[in-house]
Amino acid sequence: MLDFKDYIAEKSIAEKEEELQEDYFNVQYYNGNKNAVDDKFKNFKTKAEADKYAKKGNEIDRVGGEYKVFKIKGSMDENVVVENDITTL
Repeated sequence: MLDFKDYIAEKSIAEKEEELQEDYFNVQYYNGNKNAVDDKFKNFKTKAEADKYAKKGNEIDRVGGEYKVFKIKGSMDENVVVENDITTL
């Protein structure tokens, strides 16, 4: 039989695991040499927002670079340390 403290502890662990399973999207800029530019990236909560940003960036770019969208598994919160799984879309 679970006592109240155990029930609360299990519930909060389950809630934290659910929060960590959030995915977010990252748009990264690659220069004309196909190298990632470290300081040119942006994170989005939805794929639609990320696609819109990448499309606009690719339309504007005149030097042969490209914006690419990646799906990141984990939380956008910088205080939470999780192992990110990056998927190219």
